[in-house]
Amino acid sequence: MTVTQYLCSVEMRHSVTTPVHKLKRMMDNLLFSLTCRTPVTLTDLGAFPLGVTFPAGRPRGWLPLYTMVTFRPDISYANAKRKAGEQARVMSIVGSVALGVGASVLLVRMALFCRKGSRW
Repeated sequence: MTVTQYLCSVEMRHSVTTPVHKLKRMMDNLLFSLTCRTPVTLTDLGAFPLGVTFPAGRPRGWLPLYTMVTFRPDISYANAKRKAGEQARVMSIVGSVALGVGASVLLVRMALFCRKGSRW
């Protein structure tokens, strides 16, 4: 069993029931549907879009790790691991920016309400 297969099996066993994992899967599927060449309906965003076919060649766009290792025989585990790492870094940056913006908005609201003497 390769490292990627092991990591996927650990992910499938332990984290699939957590809210964070469900949110990540929804974001993966949303980004996949926005970057794939075949249209994906909104009902497909909660789970893997089953009817989607992939063009041959280098994988493009956003691909969830599970999709790469399960449904794409043309993608090696090394490429899947590399692409998943790149996508994880993007998600981490986006999450950090979103957290920073959210915290900034909260602090500004608190400052404005405290200045007025109002309560939340």
